[in-house]
Amino acid sequence: MAITDTILVIKFEQSFVTPAGIDILVREHANIADPKELVSTSLEQYSLTPSEFEQLVWL
Repeated sequence: MAITDTILVIKFEQSFVTPAGIDILVREHANIADPKELVSTSLEQYSLTPSEFEQLVWL
């Protein structure tokens, strides 16, 4: 898990009901134009590898 004032990254293992994955949450009303770009330039800060970042699906 990694957290800043505006972004929370949660990595979770596979369970009986969910596959392994990563959730990235952005604080409501955060003044961030492009969260994907912000995270992409700070992978180490958010404990993400380039491979993990490339596999993310942004909603």
